[in-house]
Amino acid sequence: MPEKNFISGYGKPMKYSAYTFNFLLCQSVINCLIGWLIILPAFAQKADTFTLPLKISASKRHLVDQKNKPFLYQADTGWMLFLNLTKQEAITYLADRKSKGFNVIQTMLTGFDDFKNREGHSPFLGNKDFAQPNEAYFTHVDWVIRQADSLGLILSIAPLWSGCCKEGWAGEGKPIEKNGIKKTHELGRYIGKRYASFNNLFWILGGDNDPHADKEAIRQLALGIKQTAPHQLITYHASSSHSSTDVWENESWLDVVMVYT
Repeated sequence: MPEKNFISGYGKPMKYSAYTFNFLLCQSVINCLIGWLIILPAFAQKADTFTLPLKISASKRHLVDQKNKPFLYQADTGWMLFLNLTKQEAITYLADRKSKGFNVIQTMLTGFDDFKNREGHSPFLGNKDFAQPNEAYFTHVDWVIRQADSLGLILSIAPLWSGCCKEGWAGEGKPIEKNGIKKTHELGRYIGKRYASFNNLFWILGGDNDPHADKEAIRQLALGIKQTAPHQLITYHASSSHSSTDVWENESWLDVVMVYT
């Protein structure tokens, strides 16, 4: 497979990558305690088995599986997994990461604004209308999620990557603003309902940015997912050096607080 299709960054050919984040783990922002998780490549580590979905430990300091077994979040950033890879390439990529000890893949559901997948399908029909999800696009996403699930891999998915540099879905004149609060909420419900049966999913709201004028729409996206898939954890990826709770306070949907360092 061409190495350019092992997409771990913003379209750049990176064969291996890893992110380091600090996490504050909590069931509610009010009573959370500080915990640390380091996301590192674990090339030689033996794969472990967990009973999904993940949940927050009773101490609110770390992630555990359904049997309360501690879970170390070891993620590769395959941001363009749903977009830049064919089915066969996706199988090869996921199997490769599994063999190297990764247990999570961080990826974008819809890529950047104006992106299409390898089959030429955009996430939405019309003028990026959130009320018109493209079934052909999401059918491919369904298939990739099932492949990851069969390997015991968790997918941490950013539904609408905000973007740091006007490349994402958030910001002035961008699709989140144009679609508005109601459509963005309904998109969250659509995503949650479509993927509620999967236990290997974890959601990342935002993406390299703090919420601004579209903050309420992003909140409604999160609430829509939580209403229809309450067992799936949600975090927020703020701008560099900010934590989720720097930009969100006392949010019922915020399960895991991420610090982008």
